[in-house]
Amino acid sequence: ELVVCAGGKLAANTASDEVFLVYVERSGDVRVAARVPRLDTASSSVGVALRGSFDPGAPYAAMLLELQLGRVRYRFRYRTEPGVTSRSVPGLLLAEPAAWLRLERRGSVFTGLASRDGVEWTTVAEQTIEAMPAAVLAGLSASGSDPGVDQPFTPPEVRVSSLEAGPILVEPTFRRGDANDDGQVDVSDGIFTLNYLFSG
Repeated sequence: ELVVCAGGKLAANTASDEVFLVYVERSGDVRVAARVPRLDTASSSVGVALRGSFDPGAPYAAMLLELQLGRVRYRFRYRTEPGVTSRSVPGLLLAEPAAWLRLERRGSVFTGLASRDGVEWTTVAEQTIEAMPAAVLAGLSASGSDPGVDQPFTPPEVRVSSLEAGPILVEPTFRRGDANDDGQVDVSDGIFTLNYLFSG
């Protein structure tokens, strides 16, 4: 279990983020997923993110579990260009502050998914981010709602019981009759099969 005590804030309609990020560097198509067993602190968010850099205004996509004003919901947040205002897409309201979250990158398309059991997944949002570099920071993003200087603030403590980030592997395509795996079904497949059966 990973326990993070995070301040800052990750909000839509801002050009600069303040988040705690636990990350690994990944390139190409990538998937990052996490299980959040519970989110107890008011005005906090935790989830998975892919960021273009450490710059507060960097392009990013994040699939989050948020607790705001006593309500818990999924939320997909993103920034399409460096320094522009971020945007968000709200997901379902939840009865319990716990969820599985997943974020996938395929080329320049970023997809946020959520699940209550880690088995059946629902797409919350999808966004094209052309400005995202090939190499990204992939991992856990957590934040509170720090009101700023001279105001009391208790950083939220968020827990994640599972976190993984890795490449999206292309599943091999099965083609019935293509015994030699050359992408075609022809007489060479029969010859390949006979050679396999009768050799040695």
